[in-house]
Amino acid sequence: MRLIDLIATIGQRFNAARIRARMNDSPLRGALSLSNRACARLQSALFSAQIDKLNRQSWLLPAGQDMSERMAAVSASVGDRVRLCLIGGTAAAVLLALASLAFRSSPASLVRPAPGESPAVVDLRVEASYKDYKVRRPVTLRIQPKAMTKSEEAARIRSVAAGLPRAMLGENTSLDQIRSDLVLATFDSESGVHLSWESSEPSRIAEDGSVNVIGVASGEAVSLTATLRLGETEADHTYTVTVVSGQSGDYDRSLRRTLDILQAALNDSSDGERLVLPEGTDRGVVLKWGRQTQAIWALPILLCLLFSSFLYLSRYDRLQQEMNRRKKDIEWELPNLFLQLTLLLNAGLVVTSAFDVILTANESRSHALYELLADVRLHCLRTNESFVQAFYRFARTTGNRDLLRMAALIVDHAARGSELAEKLERERTHLWEGRMQMARGRAREVETKLCFPLMMLLGVLVVIAVSPALLEM
Repeated sequence: MRLIDLIATIGQRFNAARIRARMNDSPLRGALSLSNRACARLQSALFSAQIDKLNRQSWLLPAGQDMSERMAAVSASVGDRVRLCLIGGTAAAVLLALASLAFRSSPASLVRPAPGESPAVVDLRVEASYKDYKVRRPVTLRIQPKAMTKSEEAARIRSVAAGLPRAMLGENTSLDQIRSDLVLATFDSESGVHLSWESSEPSRIAEDGSVNVIGVASGEAVSLTATLRLGETEADHTYTVTVVSGQSGDYDRSLRRTLDILQAALNDSSDGERLVLPEGTDRGVVLKWGRQTQAIWALPILLCLLFSSFLYLSRYDRLQQEMNRRKKDIEWELPNLFLQLTLLLNAGLVVTSAFDVILTANESRSHALYELLADVRLHCLRTNESFVQAFYRFARTTGNRDLLRMAALIVDHAARGSELAEKLERERTHLWEGRMQMARGRAREVETKLCFPLMMLLGVLVVIAVSPALLEM
C-alpha cells in the first residue's frame, strides 16, 4: 500500500507542476507547449484523412452539436485512458522488479528429472570474481535425468515384463486363444525400456506380431522371447501363446499377407528361363492365376447410364429454348408493330381500330406477339375493358421496356392520333437502330466462335501433313 501511495503522490505532484508551468512563465511551460505541438502534429499526420471524412459528415449530427467539439471530447477521453494505462503498466513493472529482487535466491543445487524423463533446461546467471575482476554472464544448463542403479533397472524391467502378457494381446482375449495379430512393442515410453522379440515359429507368428492362421492345428503353441534392455541391464522373458482357428477377417488378413510374401518372393526369383507360378502353398492355400482383363462389358451400361442422366437433366431444356425463341421473336417483331401502327394512325384510324386491323391481317400468321395481342383483345371483348388500359397492363406484365414504352405513349396520346404517330415513328427508328447494333454484335460473336473450329481444322491438317514423315521414322 505504501508503494501505491508513493506512485499516486508522484503523479499528483507532476500534474501540479504542469499546472503551475502553464500559469507561470517558466522553461517547463515552453517544453510542455512544444510537446503539445508535437503531439498535435503527430495526430494530424496520423488521423488527417479520418478527420477530414468526419468533417464532411458533420451534417449527420443533431442540431446544436459541433463535430470539432465531439472530436475534442473523444481525444480527451482517449488521452485519459492512455495515461491510466501507462501509470498501471509502470506500477506493475515496478512491483515485478521489486518482487524479483526480494525473492531472488542463489540455488546451491538443482533437482534432476526422474529416470526416463526428458532432460530439464534451466537458465541461470553466474558471476565469477578473482581479486578485483568480475565477470557476469547468463548460463543455460541441461540437467540430465537421474541415473538408475542396477537394482532399479532390474526392477523396472520386471515391472514391464509383468505387464507384457496383457499389453501384447491386441484384439485377442487371452494368450491361449490367439487368432489375430499381437502387439509386440519395441519401446516402452513410460519406463524407457527397449524390447526385441524372437519367435519359435516365424511363419506362424512373425517378430512384428502378425499372426498367420492358415493351416493352423488346434492348440498350436508358439514361444515368443522378449529381450528387455534398460541401461546396462538386460533380461529375457519367454511367453508361450496358443494359436487357434481364426474367423473370416483373420483368414482374409492372413491370405493377403501370404500373397504379399509370395509376390515378393516371385519378384526376387531369377532361376530358370521361365518363371513358374505355383499352384499353392505348403499350408494348403490354392492359387489360380490369370491375366487381368478389362471389363469391356460395362462400357455399354456406362454409356446407357450417361445418356439416361443427360435426358433426365435436360428434360426442360426444349421448353426453355422455346420460351427464349418466343421472347426473341417478340423483340424482333416490335419495330414492325410500331411501323404498322404508325401507318394506320396516319391513315386516320384510332388506336383500337388500328390494333383490330393489325390482328386481322396477322391472324393467319403464327407469331407469339400477335397471339398475345389477340388474347388481350379477346379479354377486352369479354370484360368490356378499354383496350388501351388492357394493353398497358399487359406491357407491365411482360417487363419488356420497348413494349412498356409503347403502351405508355398510347395511354398518354390515345386521343391525339397525329402526335402519337410521330412519337411512335421516332420510337420505331430507335428500335431499328438498336436491333442493327445487336445484329452487328452477333456477327462479331459468330466470327469469334468460328475461331476454335478453324484452329481444330488447322491442327487436323497439320497432323495429316506430318504423319507420313513420322511413320517413316
